[in-house]
Amino acid sequence: MFSYNEKLVQHNPKKFINFVKKDLKFFSNELIINLFLNEKRYIEKIISKINPSCLITLEGDSYLDQIFGMVAKKQNKSCICLQWGSFPYKFQKVGYKKMSCTDYISWGKFFSKQIKKDNDFLIHDLGNPLIRKNLKVRKNNKDILIVLQDDIGKKYFLLIQEYINWASNFFKKSKIIIRIHPSHLYIKNRYFNFSYSNKNVIFQNPNQKTIFENFRNTFLVISYSSTVNLEASAYNIPNVFFGEKNDIDLMSPDLKKIKNTYVINTLKNIKKISVLNYRKRKKKLIFNNKALFTNVGQFARKKIISFLIEKRF
Repeated sequence: MFSYNEKLVQHNPKKFINFVKKDLKFFSNELIINLFLNEKRYIEKIISKINPSCLITLEGDSYLDQIFGMVAKKQNKSCICLQWGSFPYKFQKVGYKKMSCTDYISWGKFFSKQIKKDNDFLIHDLGNPLIRKNLKVRKNNKDILIVLQDDIGKKYFLLIQEYINWASNFFKKSKIIIRIHPSHLYIKNRYFNFSYSNKNVIFQNPNQKTIFENFRNTFLVISYSSTVNLEASAYNIPNVFFGEKNDIDLMSPDLKKIKNTYVINTLKNIKKISVLNYRKRKKKLIFNNKALFTNVGQFARKKIISFLIEKRF
């Protein structure tokens, strides 16, 4: 969903409807506006009753996040948004523009610079608490991790199918793990509504394991337009971005300049990269990317908690 400005809803409903029509195409225009305003009134009542000292949202591009921010400002409270994913494109989607939170906690200066362009809230570079400083690699780190989003399913569906069939036969002692983005779990039914003959092909629900637990067993990560490319590169794990020149020119940061990241769009090249990196499997994963993540792990967690306690009072 996108970010909505309350004045836009009340004074320019036609423009507001154009924003949301893509997501709510089966709803009437009147129903869309009433939905937003009714939810805002309901949230106002809840916050007034609970009377929290501050509100916290994650990611921030949902219309509900924007409502919480509007209500917080109206009641003279802080609304703090925690960065929960990267902004992979040079041109931000509407949801990250004119956000209504009062404070934004970012992973690092690179992301702060991106989000600052279209917003006027206070930004705090406190880091990513989910990334661990070091990861112990398991002895049998032979897995290939494929992280899917809807975009990759549409654009490179056949290529991915061919690669999975090849990899599951070539790396018979490896697991080919297909991990689907939490908000795109329908992809499996839409694009992979059949079983692979090899038992080493595994579909993984993201609720089963964290991405970092997967990294411990993985020698190669494959994705398209996903935060996982940045997270893998932070540990120097070889990772493949499926894309052509037109795709990569839109990406931010420039993945071609990030160590151990390969930009590939042919089956021949991804086979070559897979074999090469299987032979060069790492024994230890050490975090090394201050340019993107100011702090990580426990240190970032302590920084964020200290900030939230300070804001609370």
